[in-house]
Parts: sequence; structure tokens; C-alpha cells
Amino acid sequence: MNRETWRAIRQLNWRDADQMIRNVYDPLYNQQIQYNMKRFMATLFTAMHKRFPDIMTGDILHSISADALELDHGIEPPEELIENLYQATGFDIRLRVEEQQNNYIPKGA
Repeated sequence: MNRETWRAIRQLNWRDADQMIRNVYDPLYNQQIQYNMKRFMATLFTAMHKRFPDIMTGDILHSISADALELDHGIEPPEELIENLYQATGFDIRLRVEEQQNNYIPKGA
């Protein structure tokens, strides 16, 4: 924000100042979240396709997306989904890649 905007903010009561700041920064914050989600999904789906090019077709990737949205609209909180995945596979998304107990399987193996 420029000086003129900050001067205007200092003259407002805290609620109005908070709203003015949110009007500036919330769209930027939301844009960054959308960018990060798109990047993550594109990276994940590309890795799945490169790992299994014959299996991960457009139809399968679309079906996985639809299944993920169905899970997302369920009543389970994220931690419960994470725990269910961990119990089913032993893979814990809360850990860094290098901290995983699972073994890396090289491509083409």
C-alpha cells in the first residue's frame, strides 16, 4: 500500500481500517491459494501420468478428480481422511518425503 492509503487507514476506526486492509489483501491471498492448488494438482496428476502413462488416461484422471471432490464434500475433516489413508496404506501425508517409512519405487520398475 502507498502512503496515501496508509494515511486514510490511520484516520479510520479499527473495524473500518480492518475492512479496508482486507479489501486489498484478501483477493491477493485467495489468488495465491488458487495458484498453489492448481500447481499442486497439475504436478500430482502429471507425476501420476508419467509414472503410469497407459493407466492414467484423461478419463481416469477425471474420475480421480470426481472421486476427490466427492470425498471433499463429505463430512470427514481433513485429519480423519489423512488418518484413514495412513491406516489403509501406511503413507502419511503429514510427513516430508524424506521422513516417509515407505520405500521409493523407481520409475519403470
